[in-house]
Amino acid sequence: MTAGVLLIGGLGYVGYNLARHYVAAGVEVVVSHRSGAPSRRPGIAAALRSLGARLLRVEGPDELATWLRETGCPRTVFTLVGRIRGSGRELWLSNYQAAVALTRAALGVCRRATYVLASSIAVYGVDAPRRCGAPVVEEPEHCSCCRPRSAYARAKLEAERALIEEAGRAGAPLVAARMGIFAGRRPYHPEWRTLLGFARLGLYPRSDIYIHVTTAEVLAATTRLAGRAAAVNAISHRVRLASLARTLALHLSGRGVAIPFPGRRTLGLLLRATRGPLADTAWSFSTPVASRHLPEPSEDGAERLAEELVAEPPEP
Repeated sequence: MTAGVLLIGGLGYVGYNLARHYVAAGVEVVVSHRSGAPSRRPGIAAALRSLGARLLRVEGPDELATWLRETGCPRTVFTLVGRIRGSGRELWLSNYQAAVALTRAALGVCRRATYVLASSIAVYGVDAPRRCGAPVVEEPEHCSCCRPRSAYARAKLEAERALIEEAGRAGAPLVAARMGIFAGRRPYHPEWRTLLGFARLGLYPRSDIYIHVTTAEVLAATTRLAGRAAAVNAISHRVRLASLARTLALHLSGRGVAIPFPGRRTLGLLLRATRGPLADTAWSFSTPVASRHLPEPSEDGAERLAEELVAEPPEP
C-alpha cells in the first residue's frame, strides 16, 4: 500500500466523509470493516466503492497485522471504531477494547505511519471535577459543567491513554482528535435524521444552544499535530443549533417555522438531574490535553454544513 490511508472501522459516517476527502486529493483509501458491516450500511458501502475506496474485511487484530505485513504500511491510520449508544459493556468493548486492540496491531507492524484516534469532545476537561465540584466533563464554551462522565466518555478516555502510551513506546506519532458533532454527507445518526426529518416539514427547533461541529477536512488536518500533542480539539465550526436547523429547513422545504426546544439552562438542568447513575465519583484521569482548537471555531458555518447534509440522502 503506497502512501495511502487506512480507515480502521471506517464503514460509517465519519469514514465515508474522510474517504471522500482523501480520494478527492488523489490518495488511496482502504476501509477495514467486520463481516456484517456492509449489510447493515449498504448505502455507505456502495458509496465508498463508487468513490474508489477499497473495502477490506478484517475480523480481528491478527488479520489486520497479517494484511499490513503482506501489503505494506499506509502513510496514515485513522481508528474510527466506536459506538455512541449501547450498554456499558457494549460501549467498553467497542470504544476501548476493539479500538485499542486494532490500533496496537497496526502499531506493531507500521511504526512510521501517522495515527489518529477519533475521540470525542465529551471527554474534555481534566480539571472539571475540581472547578465544578462534581464528577462531570466540560465541553468548553458549550455546556459548561453539566455533562456527566458516562460509560462512553470513560471508554474513550481510557482508549486515548492506552494508545498515547503505546505510541510513545513504539516511537510512532499519534494524536487523539476530540471531535464535536461530526457533519458530512450521507448521514445516518438518529440526531441528524431527526433534524432532517423536521427540516423537510419546514420545522426547526427554537434554541439558544451552540453545537461544536467537526468536518472531515479538519479531522484530516489533525495528522499535522501527531507526535506534538496528545489530544487536540478538532472543531471546525461553533454553530447555533437554531441557525443550522433553519438553514436546513429552507434548503429542503423553502420555509422555516420555529418549534419549542429546551434552552441551554434547561438542558443543563436536565443533564445534571440524570447524573446519578452515570457518574463515578471515584474516577480520575490524567490524559494530557492540548488546549487548542484546529482551527479556531467559526460561527458562520450553517450554510456550508447544511449543503453537506442535504447533498446526498441519508443511509436507508
